[in-house]
Amino acid sequence: MPSKVAGVGFILCFNTFYFIAITLDKSDFFCYVCFMVETQKEAFIRFKNVKKTFNLSNHVVHAVDEMSFDILEGEFVVIVGPSGAGKTTILNLLGGMDNPTSGDIFVGEKNISKFSSKQLTEFRRTDIGFVFQFYNLMPNLTALENISLASQLSPGSLITAKDALKSVNLEDRGHHFPSQMSGGEQQRTSIARSVTKNSKLILCDEPTGALDYITGKKILALLHSICKERNITIILVTHNSALKDMADKVIVVKCGKIESVTINASPKPIEEIEW
Repeated sequence: MPSKVAGVGFILCFNTFYFIAITLDKSDFFCYVCFMVETQKEAFIRFKNVKKTFNLSNHVVHAVDEMSFDILEGEFVVIVGPSGAGKTTILNLLGGMDNPTSGDIFVGEKNISKFSSKQLTEFRRTDIGFVFQFYNLMPNLTALENISLASQLSPGSLITAKDALKSVNLEDRGHHFPSQMSGGEQQRTSIARSVTKNSKLILCDEPTGALDYITGKKILALLHSICKERNITIILVTHNSALKDMADKVIVVKCGKIESVTINASPKPIEEIEW
């Protein structure tokens, strides 16, 4: 057994603390004792007891009913559930396009559930990237101009429109209008539009819903690479349960409630997923 402790120390590496004790045994030889303690990452997104109700003429619809979940920075998250489960309502709340009836929504240090309409507009402009099912490109602007418009509206942009196009392999299509591009090219343009804003969060609402199988896989692979290479949190809403296998975290919703939250220890590459 060691006779005494000669020194102690801590090392932090990749969110893990290593406690090191240097001891002297009876022969005065150094011995090293190392304990590893995993630290808990702080959540980037916190959805806390959130409710969203819609008052219709003869009844109340609980689109989101007391939902709570956390998402870490840089996670690729898939929210899956049937039509009418509340998936798009969650995106609308996270993206600042709607206010919750009650509860708190934190994105980073911002409690956006308390924001005014003006504050939500600024939040959408500077903090969030959107990828829609039907692209939502300006038809009278070229691909390059669509992306440039987003970067002009977001003063924190750190990448040029040309570089954003290059990142999605569309550098030779910059001067084409949306009507001159395929569905996959239009969707890649919308992804580049999100990237150029330097958003830390990209929200995707059925981004492959209007695409064929092969093009859809390419778009999903592109989104996943952007998430991991740029440490951007991506939340993808889909009814396609097969996509759960590619996610870091899977949130299953049903009838406005969280049915399950699962952490996927070994996400599959999109190339290995079939549907």
